[in-house]
Amino acid sequence: MLLRVSAHRTDMSVVSMPRDTLVDIPRRADADTGKVYDGLGTVTEFYDLSRELKRSPSGASP
Repeated sequence: MLLRVSAHRTDMSVVSMPRDTLVDIPRRADADTGKVYDGLGTVTEFYDLSRELKRSPSGASP
């Protein structure tokens, strides 16, 4: 779910996306392994990739 709250905190919007929705995954390389990630993937795959790169000591973009 994606939640947006207005700057004045008077309005909010919530959007629910199915886990298998396709999203564009920006090109990114794991600096430790050299593995390159890009292309289409599901919301779940993108979330898992983000967590994996955050755990990497140097998860940097190319």
